[in-house]
Amino acid sequence: MENNETNDKSGFSIDPDQIKETAATVAAEAAKLIKKHPFESVGAALLVGLVIGLLVKRK
Repeated sequence: MENNETNDKSGFSIDPDQIKETAATVAAEAAKLIKKHPFESVGAALLVGLVIGLLVKRK
């Protein structure tokens, strides 16, 4: 008997198929947003990379 649902420590059931579906939906919406605003997306990615780089460089 195979069960796709497992329980985590909080008692909520986790369905891998639902997680995959939600991830696919989020990815599709992100792709639409990037296609609609390409320059803003590149700018945001550069800013995030710069901040992460500065934080990693700090000691």
